[in-house]
Amino acid sequence: DLRENPPHLAYLLGALHPYAGGGVPYRGAPLTPPPALSAPPLLAEERVRELRAHRPPDALRGMVHECLIDLQSRLPALRQALLAGDTADAAAQAHAMVGMAAGYGMTALETRLRAVMAATRGPHAAAATVLLQQLESALAQSGQALRQALQTELA
Repeated sequence: DLRENPPHLAYLLGALHPYAGGGVPYRGAPLTPPPALSAPPLLAEERVRELRAHRPPDALRGMVHECLIDLQSRLPALRQALLAGDTADAAAQAHAMVGMAAGYGMTALETRLRAVMAATRGPHAAAATVLLQQLESALAQSGQALRQALQTELA
């Protein structure tokens, strides 16, 4: 289950431990690259179809626009919480973003946010900062894919 065991998290935590663990050698699983897994799709096509079926095109475009602005505006707060070591606030920010990403079918973004949430619950919260770097890219890609899916359908 991705919520409890994000792909590659053990490898990432092991790789980061020398930098975040005060130089104490990592005694966990060996640091071998994980097997290649297919990346989650950017969008959950079924969810996008549901949204289109239940919302007028102009309203849906406006809702998506507002969602993307809200997600983008939350990134600095998430980053700040992680840098400050405030894992509770970071988890709360990521949780709010997960709900929005899931609601609009942004699967890849949701998966990365869940990985950040899982990292904040563990002893190696520094890994969440590394995962955060991937969020910006996932948000941009997911937003573009969602807008394109709506434009294609609504045109």
